[in-house]
Amino acid sequence: MNFKEFHGHCVGLGCIAASKISALRGMISEEQVQDIKNTFEAFEMPVTVSGLDWKDVYATTKSDKKWIPA
Repeated sequence: MNFKEFHGHCVGLGCIAASKISALRGMISEEQVQDIKNTFEAFEMPVTVSGLDWKDVYATTKSDKKWIPA
């Protein structure tokens, strides 16, 4: 395996992505999304990822055991 990111950084990125999805579904506000992102930035953690296709990421989340269909 060739991992390039720390596990904790990936967890943080997942939290940011989940918050964005929650906002898109009307469950939280964009302001709350920004608050979450700002919290990770305050700890100097990554808040963006390059080189990923949104459709691929979304499709992959559907195979996660925690997936709850809309």
